[in-house]
Amino acid sequence: MYADDVKLYTPVRCEDDARALQSDIDSLVHWSRVWGLSLNPAKCHVISFTLRTSPVLAAYTMDGVTLKHHAQVRDLGVILDSKLNFAHHVDATVAKAKRMLGLLIRSMQLPVPRRHVKLEHKVMLCAFNAHVRSIIEYGSVVWSGAAVTHLKRLERIQHSFLIWLACSSDHSSFNLAYDHLLQHFKVSSIKSRFMQHDLMFIHNVFHGRLDSPQLLSCFQLSAPARRIRSPVLWHIPFARVAAVKNGSFCRISSMCNEFLNACVSLDFFCSPSSDCKSTVRSHATRAGTF
Repeated sequence: MYADDVKLYTPVRCEDDARALQSDIDSLVHWSRVWGLSLNPAKCHVISFTLRTSPVLAAYTMDGVTLKHHAQVRDLGVILDSKLNFAHHVDATVAKAKRMLGLLIRSMQLPVPRRHVKLEHKVMLCAFNAHVRSIIEYGSVVWSGAAVTHLKRLERIQHSFLIWLACSSDHSSFNLAYDHLLQHFKVSSIKSRFMQHDLMFIHNVFHGRLDSPQLLSCFQLSAPARRIRSPVLWHIPFARVAAVKNGSFCRISSMCNEFLNACVSLDFFCSPSSDCKSTVRSHATRAGTF
């Protein structure tokens, strides 16, 4: 439960599991009646997260009303689809970020008599980070495992802004290549930013800044039965398909193992947060772009 949003979920592998979930829904309806809370079945829906071609699909009812099945739902600003490839979320993010970028650029256009005046690039970067990059990065720990073809579109948005900035600001550049502009304006790529968010997320989970025992239990330490050539700190769950391999728990565990092997001087559990953050930032800058 979060605020007024309630979710009921369970693995459904057979009809008995579906009946158990329906029983939970009935218990929720009964509880709401006892406490005088009215539920609105029209705002409730069902979604199945599965990669199976023939999943177990059942009809669920709430207070006599059959709930609709949806292929995607929005949860706290993140669009979840049935296969968790997050293509729809990236589409929505790209569209929203482009609208905001267009609004930002139009609002910075000077009147004709002052078109020769160059804008201060640091102020423009702050505005971009606050109004556009914040849209791109929202909830990235959840969905940044989407296909690279989708994530490249996010890099293009930042590239478009940097091209405009190079032509309109007091820090101009004739070379409009993306890699050059990143260095010219001292800006991190979107891929680098996503990596920073992932690594600091697991750091905050293990240091108690994100107080969630359930999240903590999802990142298990590795304890191999015998000595291995390349020791790793976190166990990487078995994944057969790309959607699971790129999911948060596999992706972040694997990324953190690579980070700690590259930065052996950092003590992940004892180093201050500021030291870890600077090391993560330095490591992520070498990630390049999507």
